[in-house]
Amino acid sequence: MAASSSKLLVLPFLTFLVLLIPSIQSNLVKNPFGFIQDLHGSQKGQTVKGLTDLKLYLEKFGYLNNNIQVNNEGNNKNHTKDDEFDDSLESAIKRYQRRYGLNVTGGLGAETENMMMKPRCGQPDIINNGAGIKINLNAIWPATQNHLKYRILTGVQVPGTEDLKSVLSRAFNRWAKVSRFTFEEVPENAENFQLEIGFHDYNGLFPGDTGFDGRFGTTAHATPDGKFHYDKDEDWSSNPGPDAIDLESIAVHEIGHLLGLGHSIVPEAVMYGIFVYGTTTKRDLHPSDIEALTAIYGPIRS
Repeated sequence: MAASSSKLLVLPFLTFLVLLIPSIQSNLVKNPFGFIQDLHGSQKGQTVKGLTDLKLYLEKFGYLNNNIQVNNEGNNKNHTKDDEFDDSLESAIKRYQRRYGLNVTGGLGAETENMMMKPRCGQPDIINNGAGIKINLNAIWPATQNHLKYRILTGVQVPGTEDLKSVLSRAFNRWAKVSRFTFEEVPENAENFQLEIGFHDYNGLFPGDTGFDGRFGTTAHATPDGKFHYDKDEDWSSNPGPDAIDLESIAVHEIGHLLGLGHSIVPEAVMYGIFVYGTTTKRDLHPSDIEALTAIYGPIRS
């Protein structure tokens, strides 16, 4: 009788552990941008271990453009290779703070750190020193190119993405409704296509491509030659829970890049560069998204 009672007590406990372990594992995943929190309170004039990584972060996303400065001895110095909190870093942080509507201090406080550590698109926020809304001239489609064919790469299988085809179809359709473009999925082995979509990991696909950084951090990116990659290490879903990210919202965002749009400063816009887990609110285009597309290609079709 005692043994039977023990089994009855153990079974619920084991069930509890099974349910708890995924949550624990999720909490143990290291945020690739977590190093920013370790720099809390850093200010100009200090030398702090880890500032090199912050400079690379700001350079990657378009805020730190002038990496070579002349020091007091008149020598050129590459400031992305040291841990000095110099003038260029302060200016880059201020630029970031202004763009995201933060308190402009040029230093690292909790508000700025929290924003920098959020998951985001891998595209820069600022292109060509902030000139225009285009990613790259190669991403602007000529007037003769109205029908775009896309293929889906299936080499990397990711849980939660079984309905990826229908997700992408809906995402493309949102842009088709407000533009001159039509979109068509073609087989993976097709030779005639303009766009390519798939999942990608740490390993770069081409020279100079650094790939992704694991869960959190950068979750997706698009390239000027028509490639759109999801980070395979994220928890993807078409119906995301609190710890998952929405396949469709990210698809709508990255397709915007494939059409030539840069990041928006409007938090409600699909083309805002920061992503949020557990929500589907960024599936629908914001008026500012449509205005940006119209600025490139002219008035939307009726």
